[in-house]
Order: sequence, then structure tokens, then C-alpha cells
Amino acid sequence: MRETDKRNHIGFLLRLAHNLLEANVKENSELDGQSVTQIQHWIIRYLYKNQDRDIFQKDLEEEFHTSKATISSTLQVMERNGLITRTAVEWDARLKKLGLTEKALEFSRRARENVDKTEQLLRKGMTEEEVQELLRLLKQVCRNLESGRCETSNSRKEIFSC
Repeated sequence: MRETDKRNHIGFLLRLAHNLLEANVKENSELDGQSVTQIQHWIIRYLYKNQDRDIFQKDLEEEFHTSKATISSTLQVMERNGLITRTAVEWDARLKKLGLTEKALEFSRRARENVDKTEQLLRKGMTEEEVQELLRLLKQVCRNLESGRCETSNSRKEIFSC
């Protein structure tokens, strides 16, 4: 392909779609005038989905394949901003169980509504068959990229699998 045909490059269009989607999410990721970062959003969503069990910092490190330092500093900011609580457990005072505050629960509800609206926007003008075909093709792109990444890297193989 010629350089002028970049809008017909899969990578270019995926990056453009990613940037547009990220901008949409950012517009709707404020809570009391404070911006909620993507990792904070993921943590809130993870804690919300796992309210029925005890979640600790180590669980987040493993879930998001992120360093202890990154999760620790993120949790400190979230606690300072009133999004999470840390509660000592009876059997080990060093362990702190993570929980969501009412403020975070409200953000989670609003975020879910935004995800639904965004999904509707993404599907606008497409038939259900076209949506299914797009999903199939995007999953194939993910598999292609994952297999290429795994061939050139010794890092974890299934981090980004679809």
C-alpha cells in the first residue's frame, strides 16, 4: 500500500478508533470534578464485580499484570479521593481488604450507563450480522497480534487474549 492510503491500513484505523473511544470515555470519567484514570476505573469495576469476596492489593497486581508500586500508588490516590476503603482483616493486621465507598459505587453505576451508551453508539448503523462479523474480525486481529507478540517475546502469553 502507498503511504497516502493510510486510512485503509488496519493498524491506523484501529488506533484512530481507540483514540476516539478513549476521548469518549474520558469525557464521562469525572467524579465530583476529579478525573478518574483508566486504572482507577478498572479497579472500581473489579471491586464492584467481586463484592462477594475479599480483595487485596495482591489480587489487583495479578489481575492487571501491574507492579506492586503502581497498584500501591494508585490505591493511595483512590483512598485519598474517597473512592476506596482499606480495612484490616482479623487474621493478619498487615493485610488490608479493599472496599468501595458510596462515591465509587455511584461512579460505577454511571460508568455502566456510559458503557451501554458507548456500545450503542459503536453499533449505530450496523445490523446484528455486521456486529457479529466485526467482533469475529477484531478477535482474529487480537489473535494475530498475540501470536506475533508471543513469537518475539518471553513475557506472559495470554495477557491480551480475546
